[in-house]
Amino acid sequence: MIIPRLATEIRRPAACFCCLWLPVFFVTCVVDSVTGESPPDPAALITQLESPQYDLRMSATEALVELGVAGVAPLQGAFETGSSEFKTRAIYILQEISLAGNMAAEEAAAKALEQIANSNSVGSGRAGAVLAQLDTIRAKRALEKLISLGAKFDRLAEPAFTSEQALIIDSKQWRGTDDDLDLVLRLDGVEAIQLSGASVTDNWVAKTSQIPTLTHVVIKRAGKISNSALKSVAQIPRLQRLDVYYSPINDDCIANFKVMKDRLTHVRLYGTGVTMDGAHELQAMLAENTVLDFKRGAFLGVHCRTDVSMLCQVMSVTEGSGAHRAGILTGDILIQYGDKSVKSFDQLRESIAVNVAGDKTKVRLLRKATEVVFYLSPPKTAEELKGTVKPHQLGLIVTKVEKGGPFEQAGIQSGDLLYSVGGIRPSSLKEMLVTLKKAADGEVPAVPGGPQARPGRVIDPTGIAALRGFREMEVDVMFGEWE
Repeated sequence: MIIPRLATEIRRPAACFCCLWLPVFFVTCVVDSVTGESPPDPAALITQLESPQYDLRMSATEALVELGVAGVAPLQGAFETGSSEFKTRAIYILQEISLAGNMAAEEAAAKALEQIANSNSVGSGRAGAVLAQLDTIRAKRALEKLISLGAKFDRLAEPAFTSEQALIIDSKQWRGTDDDLDLVLRLDGVEAIQLSGASVTDNWVAKTSQIPTLTHVVIKRAGKISNSALKSVAQIPRLQRLDVYYSPINDDCIANFKVMKDRLTHVRLYGTGVTMDGAHELQAMLAENTVLDFKRGAFLGVHCRTDVSMLCQVMSVTEGSGAHRAGILTGDILIQYGDKSVKSFDQLRESIAVNVAGDKTKVRLLRKATEVVFYLSPPKTAEELKGTVKPHQLGLIVTKVEKGGPFEQAGIQSGDLLYSVGGIRPSSLKEMLVTLKKAADGEVPAVPGGPQARPGRVIDPTGIAALRGFREMEVDVMFGEWE
């Protein structure tokens, strides 16, 4: 689960020879703005850290902690030449500054500790251990702060089509400032982020794109972003998936994909200003194995069979969708979309991709169809079948069956719709006979599918797949948006 580690605060030893870890009381050395006294001199305070007098060492320690970012650089500069006790005290001060709650001071102190840890100085090991604990604590605090400001960790919903959890920041719930977004840099191991809402800006995208562990970015209904937002996204070193939905990027953003084209495995653009021509240009630019899912934004709300059965049969309908409002039901077989025949779910999705939310179209379908398979020994001529047919979008509809003929013997009835022979959609009885003869000679392989197709189920190539008992009807659909 991609949630930053939660940990307890740094555990301080009960006692230490230099008394570094004992509770201390303020000695009047910190400047009160009311008194009008001059700010304390960091160099003087650093000198006091080496004082033989305990109270001076303690007052200097507290004063430098209170001084915050102004004391960081002088402490780091004096670290190399200081005594062992000075080094221990300096690391403690940097630790306390990093936990004080001021973001600029915290970052400066953490950076100083990191540089000390990477040096060969005495105390570098201690600095590294403190820094590791600080990272955990700061990640915990950052997460708590982000959640208090309206962010959350949750699974990405459709149309992201992934089960991973992400840091989700929706501008409708976000109560923080742009500067508060810097907290995301403290989180540990965030791999996915979603920014959504009308108030999302290029600056939001730029700040969150600095998370080095990101592999998946989702930008959703971000009405204020521009093509420049993708310049920031392109700099994410580990990015693999990018989803942009209903946001005003256009064809001019495609140049930004050149930077990340070799890293991306999936790109989804739904309801953006990118045109079909732009999508084709992008597809040609991306790596060969990169999946580009492009839609102008229309959402019908059906999921259909994906087996190779040559039928676009509805398996589920999303409640409240255009399909649901139009009365499309589970089990319906969609056969025509506008003026185009529908012969598979992939073909349906390609047709919908050119539509936007609010568009209207007519959908023809077959309802309550029963799937059956017939077998017959093919005669030499079509006339010998003793049956007549008429063309249909899905194949051939039987209009007459003569008694005693091959059609009747196989169980074929008037009204049956013959839609597949050896995986081929028949356009005439003559063509059907040619396919059946090839199948009998072993020249046509079995194809996946069949009645109520299940994994591993195949249609015998010598069989004729058909639909029976259906009612053909037409419905009006108005498209909505992907949620």
